[in-house]
Amino acid sequence: AKPQHVWTGSIAQDIASSDITIGTEPLTNGPHAFKVWTSNPNDSSDADKYNDTILLNFFACSQIYNGVYTLGGSSADFPDFATLVFGLKSCGISGPVTINVNPGTYNETIILTDSIPGLSVLNTITIQSSTGNPNDVWVKNATSATENYVVKLNGAKYITFKNIGFEATGGNVLYGAIFLS
Repeated sequence: AKPQHVWTGSIAQDIASSDITIGTEPLTNGPHAFKVWTSNPNDSSDADKYNDTILLNFFACSQIYNGVYTLGGSSADFPDFATLVFGLKSCGISGPVTINVNPGTYNETIILTDSIPGLSVLNTITIQSSTGNPNDVWVKNATSATENYVVKLNGAKYITFKNIGFEATGGNVLYGAIFLS
């Protein structure tokens, strides 16, 4: 866990204050969460403790993606598909990107939209089994009545999946993938 940085001071109500530096932390490439909360506001107990916290999830980018990356496993560039999508949407791409997915079963839902910066007819994304064997990589999801898919491409173009199995599980109308324009 990251260390906590404590700040004590006063901030005037409804007036813009100058910047406050609470601490600095070096960020590695990847997802992060930044959480800020108050305690004893105005030097008194708080009547409503449910409005005192801000949580910001963000992805620190050390580069715009271009080239070959791995997904799955402890030494991979991306541990899972959720982190991959978060990274692509946050950092963008500047050339063709290939994601080699290590063997395994990934229990996730993948949603890709047209919001990946740099994605184009020349700057494509290929997501493929690292072994080339479609039996080695499976993406599975227990679907619901409203989310009855494993992969959803909503306006996303120039994305290719190769040698990856998709399986929707559950009792509803099921789709391995749905494509929306």
